[in-house]
Amino acid sequence: KQLCAAADGVFCLPNQKTLPLIQEETNLVDTFKISNQLLTDCLRSVCQALTTNSVVMGLPFSDLCALVQEQQGATAFAVAEAAGTNRACEVVEKLLKHPLVEGGRILPEAGTILVSMVGGPDLTIAEVNRVMEKISAQCQGAPVVMGAGVQPSSKGKLAVVLMVVGTGEAN
Repeated sequence: KQLCAAADGVFCLPNQKTLPLIQEETNLVDTFKISNQLLTDCLRSVCQALTTNSVVMGLPFSDLCALVQEQQGATAFAVAEAAGTNRACEVVEKLLKHPLVEGGRILPEAGTILVSMVGGPDLTIAEVNRVMEKISAQCQGAPVVMGAGVQPSSKGKLAVVLMVVGTGEAN
């Protein structure tokens, strides 16, 4: 509670939410490596979203902090990447199946949804719209904030970070 009161946002990764990603025979050391990689992916993706030159709509750090601060409850996240001609649909499917957002079940109860996309120079507005339409359809009125950017090194790829702020769970 003290950490939550002092911080703009706290990323919490409950071990029980990582269990669907871990095979039963996975040893303890590798289990923690998987959890650490999830946290690393999330933090790297959030930093990337905040520092990528936005071309559609920015996701400034001050806005992210304000949204997180005004919401009550936990913040869940998922990171997914896809490539190829159907990458927009594939990345949304991966996000909605992600165990940290409980297969998408927590989206309707969210206070705010943050979506950050990074693609290569070949990222199209149609792909951005497709991702946003599919995610927004799951949110049932929760505000959805979007940022999108282009990185030359991401040609042919689409990476999306989904942050579900104010899921109703206690921090």
